[in-house]
Amino acid sequence: YSFCTLLDWHQLGEWVEEGVRRRRRKKKKSNKMTEVEEAQRLKDEGNKFFKEQKYAQAIAFYSKAIELDPQPAILCNRAFALLKTDCAGAAIEDATRSIELDPTFAKAYYRRATGYVMLGKWKDANKDYKRVTQMRPGDADAAKKYAECNKEVKRQAFLLAIKTEEKGLLCEKYAENEEKGLLCEKYAEN
Repeated sequence: YSFCTLLDWHQLGEWVEEGVRRRRRKKKKSNKMTEVEEAQRLKDEGNKFFKEQKYAQAIAFYSKAIELDPQPAILCNRAFALLKTDCAGAAIEDATRSIELDPTFAKAYYRRATGYVMLGKWKDANKDYKRVTQMRPGDADAAKKYAECNKEVKRQAFLLAIKTEEKGLLCEKYAENEEKGLLCEKYAEN
């Protein structure tokens, strides 16, 4: 099981709620915060937990912040925390929602592409990495990820092309020697 399936989201929500209630009581005494300010504070708390690699707590704080003010940056932060807990599907949803709110937010495309890679959806990842490299042409990491993803898309297309119709088997020799770039002799002759 992945961490995502074992996570007790309800319990985390209750834990965050209690912390929020305590902080609100303290804040009411001094001054009232707007929902946007409270969301920012919750995001900052989530960031602290993320830096400490306490991803479940970070996700809980980001979730509460999103309830108050669904900003693309907060959705993207939660997507990153979800990726760290192997919850790729949920991360893709958050990244997509972030993109819907701000189609120019390159980091959201990057997070979604990472989720697609985790799920083996190389073509979808390739599209998003390409978009990131277009939006941020100087981003060396994005260019590297795009090149790696593009290579995998081509590799998968090649493997599909060498599939035999009679037996439906992949060329095992090619698969074993793919790092060396050797082709299966049986198919190289054809």
